[in-house]
Amino acid sequence: MKKISDHTLAIQVIFRVLLSLVGGYYLSYLFAVFVADVVLDGRVDDIAAGMMLSFIVYTIAVIVVFSVKTSLKAALFIMLSCGTFLSINLFFQGGGNT
Repeated sequence: MKKISDHTLAIQVIFRVLLSLVGGYYLSYLFAVFVADVVLDGRVDDIAAGMMLSFIVYTIAVIVVFSVKTSLKAALFIMLSCGTFLSINLFFQGGGNT
């Protein structure tokens, strides 16, 4: 069994905390935009529904970041999820061009 130093474990925990905070926030933001604009019409009630559902996505993101075995898998999960929702949002909004 490989011995891991205390500093390495502390850095991994700090990385996962930052990943869950920043990545989870960005993922929940992209999901809220996805629900409000793509799935629903974009009215006020739809935006509120997207924001409420984004709390569930944020919670799932935090749970996944701390439940996977390596920090690389956690980072890949957040990056692939954000990339998926970003590309879907840009596709349905015309590529972001105004």
